[in-house]
Amino acid sequence: MGSLKELREKFGAELRQNGADSLLDEEIYTALLSFCLREDRAWELRNLALRLKKGFGGFAGLLDVTEDELGRVIGMDADTARFLRLVGELARRAEESRERSLSVASPEAAGKLLTERLGGCAHEVTAALCLDENLRCLCFKLLAEGDAVSADLDVYDVASQVFSSGASAVILAHNHPEGSAEPSEGDMAVTKGVMDALRDLSVPVLDHITVSGGTYMSLAEMGFFDGEGEPVRAEYCPASGRAKEGG
Repeated sequence: MGSLKELREKFGAELRQNGADSLLDEEIYTALLSFCLREDRAWELRNLALRLKKGFGGFAGLLDVTEDELGRVIGMDADTARFLRLVGELARRAEESRERSLSVASPEAAGKLLTERLGGCAHEVTAALCLDENLRCLCFKLLAEGDAVSADLDVYDVASQVFSSGASAVILAHNHPEGSAEPSEGDMAVTKGVMDALRDLSVPVLDHITVSGGTYMSLAEMGFFDGEGEPVRAEYCPASGRAKEGG
């Protein structure tokens, strides 16, 4: 394989000539690892990169992985695990910063963002998009995970989390790993409960987006919130209620 310095120079030349898109996932892992492995372990580089790719399902898996989980990868030392954890944290914060600049002023915008976030989850997740007064994303809050999370959700805990974020409005989200994006009676009941809990705090629930794979449905577009009088609803502009592609 040659020295780690030679390997870094090779990847550097590839980046300058063809850009990062020219590198395969395992090549990016290999390039990262070349900055923290000792020279006498250069021979392990490619196999370790392949184990990382296989073990964490691509780069998205690095966003929430712990140092302990990285440390269990065969051939991983503590310094390398810490380096990769920091890379994942940098990427996670960059993603959050990007989301905070996004306008979520329509069911289409909310559906696209939430399909990207939840469409690939293998288990059920309930979350909330907390919005500022201009309907820009303040934060994405994970509220519950696991089977039947909608039925078990504590609406007053949700209200407390939303209010503590400083949100002026909120969009609930829930994924269906199997089946369609059609909202269930439980999803609607949770929406009503959270609305009631937040009403006294003057934080309107604008929508509840249900996601399945690459599609979503919006309770606002289905008319669930008809009759609610907050002016911000006119800005959010609900339309019609069909399952839509998220991307």
